[in-house]
Amino acid sequence: REKGTVVERLYFDSPLAPRDRPTDRVEILLARRAETPIRDRAVLFHHPVYQSEWDKWLWFLDPLIRRVPVAMMAAPNHFSRTPPGEFPGESTINPNPYRLFRAIRQWGADQRAVRTVLAERLGLGVTGVVGYSFGAFQTLMLAAAGEIDLPIVTMACTNRYAYGLTRGVLGDGILEGMRRVGIDESKLWAMTDSLQLERHVPVLRGRPTLYVRGEFDPVDPSPSLERLEEALGPTRSLVLPTGHA
Repeated sequence: REKGTVVERLYFDSPLAPRDRPTDRVEILLARRAETPIRDRAVLFHHPVYQSEWDKWLWFLDPLIRRVPVAMMAAPNHFSRTPPGEFPGESTINPNPYRLFRAIRQWGADQRAVRTVLAERLGLGVTGVVGYSFGAFQTLMLAAAGEIDLPIVTMACTNRYAYGLTRGVLGDGILEGMRRVGIDESKLWAMTDSLQLERHVPVLRGRPTLYVRGEFDPVDPSPSLERLEEALGPTRSLVLPTGHA
């Protein structure tokens, strides 16, 4: 954490908690500079999968925090919401596609609720949403469903779930687990067919969106992110000479 950054924590019960965890407390970190009082606005940030430590995201977002308070919401199965005996994100990205869909639905419900919590408890209106990797995927999916009508910054956003698993660097272990329960590549594509973000985002054309991607992204390799950019039609694009960024 950068010197001079003030962090407050808020909690609320997830409105769509899974049946096996009926009490699922959503954690929000609200970060601001000590000299910046809480007024009436904040930016909402959604992190990637497999996260357990807030400090690196406080560092990453410090330039933004210096300008405006930033609220960071712990996604289902991450940070303090990680189920006992699991690693962060295990119940989100794993060999069981049902658990993935469940996590995405809950993440969306939580994102809707966090805006209400910030408004009712602190008088803060969310003026923009920033998402990184799967956090960006979830944000664009929710916006395409008509649930977010705000400026969006998307960084290293994944596009096609099955393509990323079968062509990217993170899929080997998950694919091996799927094969053990009889899910081959054709079944994977069929089961996750709706998780092709490029199909949903054309409705966002013309909306204020900054699209940032790495030219050599190994998680969802070319041409997947180029296809997403074309479908999204962002108001501004930034391609960096790097990997998953």
